[in-house]
Amino acid sequence: MIQEREVDTVPAVPTPVRRRSSLRGPALVVAGAVVGLGLAYVLSLDLFSTPAPVSPDLPAAAAASESPEPAPAPASPGAVDAQTAVEVFLDAEAQRDYAGSYDMLSAADLQQVPSVAEWIAVHADVLPPILGYQVEQTTVDGARAEVVTIVQFEPDLNPVVGLAPGQAQITWTAIAEDDGGWRVALGDSRIEPIYPPDEEAVSAVASWVMARQGCQSGVSAGEHDGGLLGLPSAADALCGTTGEVNVDLSTPLSAADAAPFVAEFGPEFELWSRVVAVQSPGLRVVVAPVGSEWLVIGVLGGGAP
Repeated sequence: MIQEREVDTVPAVPTPVRRRSSLRGPALVVAGAVVGLGLAYVLSLDLFSTPAPVSPDLPAAAAASESPEPAPAPASPGAVDAQTAVEVFLDAEAQRDYAGSYDMLSAADLQQVPSVAEWIAVHADVLPPILGYQVEQTTVDGARAEVVTIVQFEPDLNPVVGLAPGQAQITWTAIAEDDGGWRVALGDSRIEPIYPPDEEAVSAVASWVMARQGCQSGVSAGEHDGGLLGLPSAADALCGTTGEVNVDLSTPLSAADAAPFVAEFGPEFELWSRVVAVQSPGLRVVVAPVGSEWLVIGVLGGGAP
């Protein structure tokens, strides 16, 4: 039975500062490829679109140490079962109670993030703010379990964190540790972002074309509030035109055309973006899945490459 839960999001601790890490750690789900979150690295939201599995490793400093510090002892006794462990973790996350979610991390995770202060410091690089979740399935195999959830995030797109999806399917790994309590093994969990259907990207561009034909621009025209990249002046040719304009999904951008988008949002841009071709005038319109809708983030001339 699906369990739905929405939680009031009243911050219990200061919200950590978001930033894009220069490190690229392992890895999240994209296009059906599932890999671990990999707390063994300083993480970033780039993990929501890393294309290939990467085995977690210790950070360089810890790996170089011949006698690493022992993992800190968990502050709480853990949960009575796997699903409860995940629910307690997610409830704390939704309340912005990062000390509470930290208490539910496994001993292996604590080895990588040995204090609440460090968890708060890196938190925005690990998970976007959670608004709610539904538990879909729990499978237990001895002292290890998987809890499948649909999690609603606070969607975002900006140059600091790149894209944070509106929702994702997350398969949490939970383990029963030596003290008998169940905790979340975040480093072994898997996440797959859920984006709006591709056909809605085409519809969004069709609506954008109509708005541009009426000489509208900006948020009211379905554009991202950060402005347009590429050749935004190319869209001006639509102003004042009439009649239907054909739009359809196009091939991905070349490396040269993608460069300004990658510079703005990170290399994962090519995984979550879509390119829609517009005929007469020939344009390529680049859209991003921000929450439940596709927004125009850039325009290029020349029609299909």
